[in-house]
Amino acid sequence: MRMFIASPVHITPEIESAVNSLSNIRNLKLTGINNFHITYLFLGEINVNEANHIIGQLKQISSNKISARVSGIMAFPNISHPRVIVIVAESPCLLNLHDSVLRLLPEYKNIGRKFLPHITIARVRNGNTLPDISRLSTTHGRVSIREMCLFKSVLTYEGPLYERIYCREFT
Repeated sequence: MRMFIASPVHITPEIESAVNSLSNIRNLKLTGINNFHITYLFLGEINVNEANHIIGQLKQISSNKISARVSGIMAFPNISHPRVIVIVAESPCLLNLHDSVLRLLPEYKNIGRKFLPHITIARVRNGNTLPDISRLSTTHGRVSIREMCLFKSVLTYEGPLYERIYCREFT
């Protein structure tokens, strides 16, 4: 099973505005409205026993609901060779959650990658270049983070389907 740990993000007017501003750019595949999330850790292909171990570890994490500041649009890995378009989310609590996940599941740590909380809003098809997205309406506002989930990801021709395997609600 292809899995990852993330917090679902519900669409806000700020995110909707950013997505709408991208809708007329060619060569982009917009993220489905129900697929917005902040990923803490991509696990890759894991088996049922590993999934059960991960669920046990996630049960140890507790947090209050988080309000993260939305601070702008950028391209990963960079604007010259974009693969995805993201909205950056800022909150020390998101960094703390990421650190908690890594402490509990060090065997899955993505070495060499610095964590930057973000919401993927579009994928660039075939490595095509983009117009200057810095000119798009900058998004400001807040998103609410209410839970952390273990997701199963199934890749389909229409795009990924995410299934919640386990969720830990925040208080």
